[in-house]
Amino acid sequence: MKIRFTIILFMSFLVIGLNGQTVSGDVKDTAGEPLAFASVVEQGTTNGVDTDIDGHFSIDLTASNATLVFSYLGYASKTVVYAGQNQITVTLEEDAQVLGDVIVVGYGVQKKSDVTGAVSSIKVDDAKALPSTNVAEMLRGKSAGVQITLTDPRPGGNSSILIRGKNSFLGGNEPLIVLDGVPIDDINSVNSEDVKSIEILKDASAQAIYGARASNGVILITTKRGSEGKLKAAYHGFYGESWLTKNFELYSGEEFAQLRREAFRSDDANDEYLPEDFVFTPLQLEAMAKGEYVNWEDEILQNAVQQSHSISLQGGGEKASIYTGFSYYDQAGIIPGSKYKRGTARVNFDYKVSDR
Repeated sequence: MKIRFTIILFMSFLVIGLNGQTVSGDVKDTAGEPLAFASVVEQGTTNGVDTDIDGHFSIDLTASNATLVFSYLGYASKTVVYAGQNQITVTLEEDAQVLGDVIVVGYGVQKKSDVTGAVSSIKVDDAKALPSTNVAEMLRGKSAGVQITLTDPRPGGNSSILIRGKNSFLGGNEPLIVLDGVPIDDINSVNSEDVKSIEILKDASAQAIYGARASNGVILITTKRGSEGKLKAAYHGFYGESWLTKNFELYSGEEFAQLRREAFRSDDANDEYLPEDFVFTPLQLEAMAKGEYVNWEDEILQNAVQQSHSISLQGGGEKASIYTGFSYYDQAGIIPGSKYKRGTARVNFDYKVSDR
C-alpha cells in the first residue's frame, strides 16, 4: 500500500508542476490590429484556447518543451517554441492561397460557401495541361452542363459553346463572354497563357447583372496582373504533329481501271466490249501502259505541325505593377495549304494613385 500511495503522489506532483507553466500574450496582423478568436494550440495535444476580442490569450502548458501553433482563418499558421518566456506576441501574415479561394460572380467575388447561384470555377492549370488552340477548347469537359463542339474543322476553327442546351430556335445560343469586365465577341483572340481564372454563370440570376445578353449563360475570364516583387519571366510552349491514322480503303490503280470498264459496259447493254480509248483518256491509257498510278490520298494528306510559344513578364512595387504577355501560335492542317497563325499581346498595368 505504501508503494502504491507514493506513485500516486508523484504523478499528481508532476501534473501540477507542468500545469504551472502559464503563457500569455497577443495575436495581431501585419497592420498591428488584434485578431479576435484566433486559435492557440499546444502542438500534439488537445490543449488550446482562443484569443479574446482584443487578441489576448492565456494558456497553461502541459510540457516544458511545448510548441504553440497560432492560426486564424485567411492567415498563414505560425509556430513558436516555448523557451521559458511568459509573454509572447505573434504577428500573422495573410495567406494569399487561402484568400484566393473565391469565385467571381460578375458583381464582385464571393466565398464558395456563400454562392447560391449555379457557378462553375475552372481550374486553369488543369485545363492548360493539354495543348489547345483557344480558350473554348480548353474548357472542353471541365464543367457539367457546358457543351463544347468544334464547328469548323479547319486549323484555328471556332467552337460552339452551349450552356445547358439550346434556349432559342431563331436567336443565338452562344453565351456572353466577359473579359476583365468587358464583353467580347471572339473568345479565340484570348491567349490561354494570360488567363488567371474562368468562372461560368449558368442560371438566370446572371441576367440581373448583364441583362438579356446573359440568357444563354456567362463566361467570365480574368487575366493575370502584376504583383509586388521582383520581375519574373515565364515561358510556356509546345510542339506537336497531327496526321490521319485511318481512312477509307481506296482502290488501287488496276482496281479502279477495271471498275470504270465495268461501269461503261453496264451503261450500254448492246455493246459488251467497248474500246479502251472510249473508256479512258489518252493520258490515262499512257499511264496504264507504264503502270504509273497516282495515290491521291497520299498526295492530298500530310503530317501537320502545330506549335505554340508564350512569354510573360510580371512584377511591380508598392504603387505600380505590370503584366505583359506575348504569344505566337502556328497550326498547319493535314491538307496542304490549310493553316492558321495567331499572335497576341497583352499589357495589364495597375497604379495606386492614393490610399483612397
